[in-house]
Amino acid sequence: MPILYIIGAVGESVAVGEDALGVVENMETQKVLKNELNELLAFLSMRSEDEKRDTSSDVFIRGFEKRPVEISKV
Repeated sequence: MPILYIIGAVGESVAVGEDALGVVENMETQKVLKNELNELLAFLSMRSEDEKRDTSSDVFIRGFEKRPVEISKV
């Protein structure tokens, strides 16, 4: 088991037990990390679908871009 030295505002101490485990080895940290990654995956999936879908604003912008030069400044 590796020993982790923590140096911070409190002072120097040696981590033992659950605190000495690596990020992925600690079950509590592993759960938090997994939940955060699942949230990120859900968010990115929604963003990907949103980017692939045409919305009313996209149609409006495309129509605005195709206006004749004479009226494009109106």
